[in-house]
Amino acid sequence: MSMATVTRLTAWFEAQRVYFGPKDGVCCGANVFASERWLGLACYQLLKEHGIHPSSADLLAAGNRTKGEPDVQ
Repeated sequence: MSMATVTRLTAWFEAQRVYFGPKDGVCCGANVFASERWLGLACYQLLKEHGIHPSSADLLAAGNRTKGEPDVQ
């Protein structure tokens, strides 16, 4: 599938207020995935402003803990 086709399909679904997110997530009416991404970026920015620079592994482990999953080392 070409990027042009993907762009057209994305625009069509968004016009219908259907949004696709990670892990087969779909929502209708409002793009909750965009708001979740904004919150994650805001939290990361707050950490950086306080001199905390988590690695990708740190962020993934923290995300797993929020879901009750054990840390994977």
